[in-house]
Amino acid sequence: MARPPINLHRKVREVLQHTGPMPPEANCPLRHFDRTSHSGRLLIEYFENHLENQNRVTSVYNQHMGHLHRMVLSEMLQSFERFIKELASVCVDLLAPYSVDDRFDEFVPKRGEQIAVFVNAGSIGKALCESDTWCKNDGINKRFKAMLKLPFGADWENLFPEPNQQPVIERERAATLTILWQIRHNLAHNVGALTESDSMKFRMLIGRPIGSDCVLSPTVQDLRYISIGSCPNSRTTRIDGSPFGSHNSWRVFTYPIRRCSTHSKWRIASPKDSPSS
Repeated sequence: MARPPINLHRKVREVLQHTGPMPPEANCPLRHFDRTSHSGRLLIEYFENHLENQNRVTSVYNQHMGHLHRMVLSEMLQSFERFIKELASVCVDLLAPYSVDDRFDEFVPKRGEQIAVFVNAGSIGKALCESDTWCKNDGINKRFKAMLKLPFGADWENLFPEPNQQPVIERERAATLTILWQIRHNLAHNVGALTESDSMKFRMLIGRPIGSDCVLSPTVQDLRYISIGSCPNSRTTRIDGSPFGSHNSWRVFTYPIRRCSTHSKWRIASPKDSPSS
């Protein structure tokens, strides 16, 4: 008897029905980020530990591990973008009941199809922050500066440094973050393959030739350096990078947002408060 034909159109739609629960850390942006950003490292360690003493073909092993490292790097950068969104969502939820100015104009949907999100979103913060991408320094700064400004006052300061930031060391940090956003773009759209276009973009950002017609193959050390260096410890960037594998990497330091020590809620802190770890 011939096998009945498979309706591939229906099978693709059924993928969206195969879901699992969110992790318990999802109710706190920072804990959620810690969980997802470290899961890739644990996945790599699992395979390395279980394959360490097994007979293997080195070239095949390196090929598969390179693929796994690209997946982990992509998830790491995507997790950081989601963290920024969740952080902004919490800020909006806390500020919205007291806001009567234009601080949320940058978040209002520009397209009609996004209006439906407002009906089903769990909060006004989720409705305003979850639909768009957050992967450019200037765009993120623009939103946070407007959202966290004084009532009817001047914009708040930058969350991330600008290219002309003072002191000069901040400019390098701004450039590093821009490079990471471009790596995220490449992994999402070209699966790590460096085309001539990608090569030229990275050459402009880094200032030296970058290979093309090749595939990114990050090492474990590369992932460690990105975990430490992508979000440097700075009062301007508000980010503190800790050693790869620690539970404090990419820690957020910010004046107006401070996580309460006893639970996952957030509160608005006084601008006079100083950053603390």
